[in-house]
Amino acid sequence: TEKGFPVLINGSCGWLECALESFTELQTHTLFVGRLTDARIQEGAPMTYAYYHRVIRGNAAPKSPIHEERKETAGILTCSICGYTYDGSAGPFDKLPADWVCPICGAVKDQFTKAG
Repeated sequence: TEKGFPVLINGSCGWLECALESFTELQTHTLFVGRLTDARIQEGAPMTYAYYHRVIRGNAAPKSPIHEERKETAGILTCSICGYTYDGSAGPFDKLPADWVCPICGAVKDQFTKAG
């Protein structure tokens, strides 16, 4: 950037530089509001929200426009905050540590419901 901040070049389709205007602490995350100060478009395709959920995670939040209904199986739990699906890959849900949280939004275990 013009101010000398580092940016990702490889695997990136562009970047934005913002000056922090304000921030608000929310229940599961912090909302930052910035004023755009510089930006560049580079070669490459962006990783869209739809691509992330379909390819990287394999699912999308139920209210998302890209949500695809899938056949649910026993033992699958869904985060009621963000829609993340816990598939049991780290072991039985009830055996996870008490301080385990959703890897996407940080919701506690009580926020998960059985799918189906």
